[in-house]
Amino acid sequence: MNVTKNLVYDIGLHDGKDTDYYLHKGYNVVAVDANPVMIRRAEKKYATAIREGRLVLLNVAISDVEAEVSFTISEEDQFSSLDEGAAKRGGISKKVTVHSKKLSTLFAEHGVPHYCKIDIEGHDSIALQTLAQDSLPPYISVEAEMVPYNSSIQEPDTLLNLQLLKQLGYRQFKLVDQDTLSPLAPDEQFYFNTPAPSTAIVVRGVRFLKRKLGFSKLPSYLQHLKDRTGYTFLRDSSGPFGEEVEGEWYDYETAKRMILKQRKDYHALDRAVYYGFWCDWHAKL
Repeated sequence: MNVTKNLVYDIGLHDGKDTDYYLHKGYNVVAVDANPVMIRRAEKKYATAIREGRLVLLNVAISDVEAEVSFTISEEDQFSSLDEGAAKRGGISKKVTVHSKKLSTLFAEHGVPHYCKIDIEGHDSIALQTLAQDSLPPYISVEAEMVPYNSSIQEPDTLLNLQLLKQLGYRQFKLVDQDTLSPLAPDEQFYFNTPAPSTAIVVRGVRFLKRKLGFSKLPSYLQHLKDRTGYTFLRDSSGPFGEEVEGEWYDYETAKRMILKQRKDYHALDRAVYYGFWCDWHAKL
């Protein structure tokens, strides 16, 4: 199946932060969300793009079955999921019945995209398992892992989505911190404990002097992205994709070593939350 070069999929539309960017970039978008509330909001927000044929909204869940399924809406709606254990992290609000489709079915119906973003709280791996090797987007991103409510996962679960990407045929990978959109490196420490108050004063003083002398780095990676792209990426967005993601592409073995190190560093933090290692895999064929 041929790739449609100007097409992007937003699997896990939520509040539309990513669809905003894809439309801004001039792509046509297929945006999917199982939560009917999010779809109704998007219908109003994107009425013009829908009318112009630039956006298709689908109120479906992505699963390995094509049937009516139970979808759990969380009180913190970003945690809503087909996986009740994922939704519990934000407190369960209610359950609704929605139709589910395989991701491969959507590709057959709407075209194989240039890029597909997947962020569906615990079902990213299921979505990957429905794809066919002869109908793959050149670029794809998925959440690195999903930890159920009040639980923990072992190394095989941490590596699952990376392994699935490799099995599909993806050979180059980047790991991106979701909070800052910073690309991570295999051997560089990214996650640090916050300095003690007295130390923090010294650190701020050094930063002030660096700014005055013109040696300071940008205040944050999000600011860097704004300066580089002219677009303001908000927290909780997926950020740039494809070749616009900065940093080096790594092979599978390096990527495997990278996530194990970075995950270990995160969970060594004083502020670590059991489900708080939030990173995305970006992969290319």
